[in-house]
Amino acid sequence: MNAGQRRDRHVSVLFVTPWYPTATDPAGGAFCRDAFEAVRAQGHAAHVLHVAPTAGSGSSAHRRARYPSTSRGALLIGIAAGALATLRAIREWRPDVVHAHVSLPLAPGALIAARAFGVPIVLTEHTGPFESLLGNRARAMVVDATLRRMDAICVVSRFLAASVERRVRRRIDIVPNPVDTRLFRRAMRAAPRQDRLLFVGRLAPEKRVDLMLEAIARLSGRLPRLSLRVIGAGSEEASLIRLARTLGIADRVEFSGAMPRERVPEGMAAADLLVLPSDVETFGSVLVEALAAGRPVLATRSGGPIDIVEPSVGGLVSGGDAAELAEAIVAQLDRPWDERALSDYAERWSLDAYAERQVAIYRRLLDG
Repeated sequence: MNAGQRRDRHVSVLFVTPWYPTATDPAGGAFCRDAFEAVRAQGHAAHVLHVAPTAGSGSSAHRRARYPSTSRGALLIGIAAGALATLRAIREWRPDVVHAHVSLPLAPGALIAARAFGVPIVLTEHTGPFESLLGNRARAMVVDATLRRMDAICVVSRFLAASVERRVRRRIDIVPNPVDTRLFRRAMRAAPRQDRLLFVGRLAPEKRVDLMLEAIARLSGRLPRLSLRVIGAGSEEASLIRLARTLGIADRVEFSGAMPRERVPEGMAAADLLVLPSDVETFGSVLVEALAAGRPVLATRSGGPIDIVEPSVGGLVSGGDAAELAEAIVAQLDRPWDERALSDYAERWSLDAYAERQVAIYRRLLDG
């Protein structure tokens, strides 16, 4: 088969991932599900191998494999589980390409299995900061060896590319996470113009929702209608509720808890501005989701958001500064916005855009 024929034909790909939505965690690994569905939507054959201690039941296109959740020997257990499960999946589905997600714990085992069958393998790294994945010397050695032997390495942002390139000097492809822009675009309508802020995400320390609360407290005299809705759950929820009370803004903040993704677009459409004040963001899918719903965004220069937020769609601020964040909130709320233009801008991260980028890499390997 010549290169032209290979570019025209459909590709069969096996996704190997430690993250994928389950009945107990429907939001976990949503970006992996979107990547899988994006590739399938363009007519390619795609299967998912979800290997994790929490993996649930499978289906005709999904295989789930569990391994013990333990801190002792976790690295070797994860590698062995990934290798055995990937070997079985390749034998059953005979993919053209294996696509592993994140260097640890599964990618080394998936690499072993792919080499055993002579199948090219792609790695997408999601972890940021990347150094947090390395841990001790043994983990770093495994990661370095895995990166060197992959046929292609993809990362989701320029921020992450710089970190990975420091570990291995070779070509790195930037393929951002896919976003189901059609789901969020359907909720688009005129903004309420009532100074409503929105945060969507895990309530974890690195997300810095505490900065948003401090910023709102600073602005309570200047913006009497200013309010915040927090969609998400996590370990920081109780402490954030206490902080809102301490700052005297409990009546301005609504904690809505976790929410099915199908309901999030309506929450975005009811807001005037989405704010993401994180210390570190590898990509920032929620920013694209808000833009697709026709809402401007404000984020910190925390990594991935730098690739997404331009002055035409929102603002960027330094991390960890509540005073700067407060002034930026005022500036963004004062600007006139074109909902349709914001939504059109988000299309560069659509499912179709992702599939075209990723499948081009698969075909490059098959041609090579």
